[in-house]
This record gives sequence, structure tokens and C-alpha cells, in this order.
Amino acid sequence: MDINFFAYSGLANAFTSFTLGFYILIRNFHSKIARAFFYFVSAIGFFCTFYFIWLLSKDAKSANFYIRYVMIGVFYIPTTLTHFSMLLTEKENRALDIVNILISVVFTSLAFSHYFISGVEQRLFFPFWPVPGLLFHVTVVHFFLNVFYSNFLLIRALKKAQGVKAKQIKCLLIGTFIGFFGGCTNYFLWYNIPIPPVLNFSVSIYMIILAYAIFRHRMLDPEEVLAIHAEKLALLGVISSSINHEIKNPLFLLQEYAGKLLPNMERKQISDGDIEVMKKMSAQISRISTMVAHLGEFGCPNRGLSEEVNIREAIENALFFVSQELKYHNIDVKMDFDSGLPKVVGDKNQFEEIFLNLIVNAYHAMPNGGELVIAAKTKYEV
Repeated sequence: MDINFFAYSGLANAFTSFTLGFYILIRNFHSKIARAFFYFVSAIGFFCTFYFIWLLSKDAKSANFYIRYVMIGVFYIPTTLTHFSMLLTEKENRALDIVNILISVVFTSLAFSHYFISGVEQRLFFPFWPVPGLLFHVTVVHFFLNVFYSNFLLIRALKKAQGVKAKQIKCLLIGTFIGFFGGCTNYFLWYNIPIPPVLNFSVSIYMIILAYAIFRHRMLDPEEVLAIHAEKLALLGVISSSINHEIKNPLFLLQEYAGKLLPNMERKQISDGDIEVMKKMSAQISRISTMVAHLGEFGCPNRGLSEEVNIREAIENALFFVSQELKYHNIDVKMDFDSGLPKVVGDKNQFEEIFLNLIVNAYHAMPNGGELVIAAKTKYEV
């Protein structure tokens, strides 16, 4: 095989990496995830640029110099991959980021020592392939630990993801497998295994898959992020309005009841009527307590736990948040549930969020009021 093939595949990898990285950075500079993605692909681009220069070196001294810059890129690829994966999956770990950065900096400071690369020699048709020093093996462990952890985060996130998010993570996983599997073929010759890095060009395939995820499934797209936040804000607005009615009314009644009780309590004269008023106050306090408890449960982060969920209860809990807003807009709710509905397995909070979104969508589609029918049926096919 011609060494130029490997050199120019590195150049192609560098071009695709930097082009995609700068595109995302310019498009969404203020996004932490976009910046993390830029750091990651820039580390790949740095590695690939010097990979190209190293392979075209004319003498051992130049090759021995440039291969160390190649490996500086390798030091930061796992560090930036893990940082990007943690942000994307919302599993940030600042301590791990700091440890990874410090390790990469230490490796960089020793990159030009014989502890890392003891020299270069002929291996297969490569005239100046590096000979590893003792420290090199530590960098390999660091590299693979980070790659495995990043893929673990993505696989775990994929199990909980839905819709477009799931497609984005799938593309990222497929691309990561192809890119890193191909890139790892560089390690064979380091350990004197006579297999050339024939799949090194797969890094470009990795970038193409990432580009597909970005353009087809809008990964790292600021408009998608804004759309998601806009939807959540609209939902929050309806809930807040309904809670305002739900809590304001009992608070007003509590104020009225307290006004009636105070004069008698000051005179230390408690009648049967006053006891009845106190019972009503207790009922209104319980009403507020129930609302707060429901809100607390709904506000908990999705746990991703599978459990048996009562569909009717999940729908009623979702309806609880917007019932007052529906009444205010003259929307009558009709519930039609089959008796003995089976439970389904899933995350209770996610079910409630889905049903709440459906109810709010229906509410927005009924500006003049009307009847909202919510039905859950069991259908048996013979």
C-alpha cells in the first residue's frame, strides 16, 4: 500500500473535523454543548493534521518531532469526548473533567521525552513508525477508559430517550463506534502487530455521520433547543395560571374565615359555628397541601425507572394541574374509562408529562370552549 494514502486520509479527516467544528461553533457559540463539541472535533483535527505531516516526513528527526504533536492531539480526544458526552446526556461531572484535563496536561508536558516515545523505526512500509516508551501504555489506558465511559453514558441515555433525541444519540453511537474502531487500527503497529491503520479514513465517515445527525435530526441546533424551551414555557404558563386559581380561591376563603373567627377568639367565645368555620379552614388548607404535593411529585426529574403505572391515575394527576384553567375557558371535561384498565410499565412522571402535554394541546385548540373527552379503552381482538 502507498503511504500517501494514509497521509492524505489524515488530511481529509482534519478538514472534515475542523469544518464541522467551526460550523457548529459559529452557529451556536453560547451553547456549552456546542463549544464542547468544537473542542472534541478540534482535538481530532489537530491529531489528523500532524498525522498528515508526520507521514510525509523525509527523515527520522522530523518524524520523531511531528509524531509527538500527533499524540498531543490523542491526549485530548478522550478528555473532550467525555466532556461532550457528559453535557449531551446531562450527566456533568466537574471533578472528572478536572482530573481528565490534568492528566492530559501532564501527558503533554512529557510528550517530548523518551518516556513516551523512545524513537522511530521501519515497520511494514512506514519508514518512521514510533517506538513506545513506558508512559505510552498509560495513555492507551486513559484513552480507552474514557471512550468506554462515554459510550456507556450514551447507551444509558438512549434507553430513556424518545423521538428525535433517540435518533441523535443513535447516530452519535454509530459514528463513535465506526470512527474510534477505525482510528484504533493505528495501535497495532505500536505493539509490533503487522496490521497497517487501514481504517484510519473512518474518522471522516464519523464526521459525515455527525453532520447527518446535525442536519437531519437537528443535533446541537439552537432552534431546536429554543423550540423545546418555548414548549416547556407554554406548558408552565398554563399550569401556573391554573395553580393561581387553585390556590388563590382557598387562600381568599381562609382570610374570610379568619376574619370571622378573630373577634370571637379575642373574646374567648368559641361557638359551634366557629368550630364549623375552623373545619372549613382545615379543608382549604388540605386543598392547598394537595396541590403542593402534586406539584412536587410532578416537578421531580424523570427517574427513568420502570414501574407499573395506573393510566387513569396518571391522566387524573395531569388533569389536576389544569382543571381550573379549563373551567375558566368554558371547557368541560368528560372522562370515559373502561373498568379494570390494566396497568402499563413505564415511568410515572413521563406518562403524566405526556398526558399533560396532550391536554394542553387540546386546550389551545379550543379557544371558544367546548367539551374535552378523555377516554382510555381496552380492546380485545378475537
